[in-house]
Amino acid sequence: MPNSIVIDLNISAIENFIFYQLEESLMLSKRELMLETKFILQKALGISSLGLVMNKTTLISATQFKKIKTLVKKRKGGQPLAYIFGEWDFYGETFFVNRHTLTPRPDTELLIDIIIERFHKELPLKILDLGTGSGIIGITLANHYKNSKVFLSDISKDALKVAKKNALKFNQKLNFIESNWFERIEDFNFDIVISNPPYVSKNDARLFSPEIKHEPDLALFSEDYGLKDIKLICTQVEKFLVTNGLLIVEHGFNQASKVKKIFEKNKLKNITQYKDINQKYRVTLGSK
Repeated sequence: MPNSIVIDLNISAIENFIFYQLEESLMLSKRELMLETKFILQKALGISSLGLVMNKTTLISATQFKKIKTLVKKRKGGQPLAYIFGEWDFYGETFFVNRHTLTPRPDTELLIDIIIERFHKELPLKILDLGTGSGIIGITLANHYKNSKVFLSDISKDALKVAKKNALKFNQKLNFIESNWFERIEDFNFDIVISNPPYVSKNDARLFSPEIKHEPDLALFSEDYGLKDIKLICTQVEKFLVTNGLLIVEHGFNQASKVKKIFEKNKLKNITQYKDINQKYRVTLGSK
């Protein structure tokens, strides 16, 4: 049967094939190329990361090779792997994603780390994930803070559909609101307002990345050098927070000083900024 035909290529050889195919088309670091190669192999072969390591000399079938070539072709065309797979990992769990939502990025996990460091998991927190997209931030916090009430808002109906699908996957009964930032938020007294808002400027060099063309403009770009939405959130957040409640936002690595000034201008206190794994300030926190 055609499906059982084995070709004279083992996993190690295919690994090299994928790596060099991606390298000639994508502007990725060696580490990123190695990771994406591993992800493609895992998806196509249906094996774990450990399975790849333990089966380097295993020969693959013609059907598996065809599947690998299809995935590589789509990736070389600039489609993010998350959209090709229809799912992506974030904070140890796998979430549904599509072209209406951003690809979950490791940098965003820093937001979760900061909250977990500050609040005991048994606390009954009231949390608003503002501009939730696929829901990864709010749902991850809901998974950790079982006694909390979590609200997820987004201006995009299509993004909220994905967030609801993810919430269902994790058996989470959350509060979903279609809203342009705080416009339709009717609840108050949040302990935490957390957001990964659009912060990419139209002049950003990352626009040359082919992946950007596939992600939703609404979730990526902000006017005023990428700061318009952060300014809007900071201007309005005060009345939605309890006393000493926290606002925490992700931003670009080159925006930290400006974001700090925005927080200060809006009388947020105890302002703290956090570095990502590349030692760049990517998150700013302030309290009411």
